[in-house]
Amino acid sequence: MILSGTRPAVIQAVQAVSLHGSIFYDVTFAHDDQPERLIKARLGSEVMYANPQAGDQVTISYLMNMPTQVSKRD
Repeated sequence: MILSGTRPAVIQAVQAVSLHGSIFYDVTFAHDDQPERLIKARLGSEVMYANPQAGDQVTISYLMNMPTQVSKRD
């Protein structure tokens, strides 16, 4: 369990979803050290970078084991 911190990951799939006019992303990703374990999360557009795509290398921020932000790695 991650109480607070970040982990590197790769996005496997991403789908934009509009709910009552707000944009969310359904993101499937795998951490670099566990590529076989896929994790799914729904995140608001305010915590995602612009134009997320499958294959992007990212850093996932966590709080109480819940993804709270996704940042693209350079």
